[in-house]
Amino acid sequence: MKIPKRVVTLLILASVAGSACSSSIARPASSGSPGSVPQVVQGAPAATSPCIATVSRVDVSSWEVIAAKGFTFCMPLGWKGSGNTRRKDRTTLSWGTGTPPRTRVAVTRRVVMRVGERPMPPELPPGTETRQFTENIGLRDANLSRNRFDQTYYIGAVWKSPAVWMTGDSPDSDAADLMLNIARTVRFTAK
Repeated sequence: MKIPKRVVTLLILASVAGSACSSSIARPASSGSPGSVPQVVQGAPAATSPCIATVSRVDVSSWEVIAAKGFTFCMPLGWKGSGNTRRKDRTTLSWGTGTPPRTRVAVTRRVVMRVGERPMPPELPPGTETRQFTENIGLRDANLSRNRFDQTYYIGAVWKSPAVWMTGDSPDSDAADLMLNIARTVRFTAK
């Protein structure tokens, strides 16, 4: 039984349309000869693995896993960037190995004294907060910090062995807490 040419063409078009709807790209065969059947090449991006870390009172199951040198961590979707830095709105988070970069914040003030008076001890500007604490993250002790200077929050997480760090800054208190929760998802990979 001979199948009419029109039916064969419709079958090929239906096959191509079905492939296109399933996130694949139909490309002609390399021969390019008339009547050749298109090859279907998968063009869908690889699925990211779900975050399996646990953070108290935070659902991280929808966060994406970021692989770094010697460790992984999880981050909410929507952060932009490449390399070892990501940004969302006016919040920045960076990470790496070795010695963490230092952030210097200049605080200036003017003190008027009379001759013979002892200077007042230095005070931090109003609204300044500093917090440093230790938590066990990824089965290793991490030194965490959450500081606020001049309406900007600075966070840090540093592990001594292996030498891994995360730092971030944001004008938003909730974003600072979120960055600390991101640091709490760090898991170290075997060598």
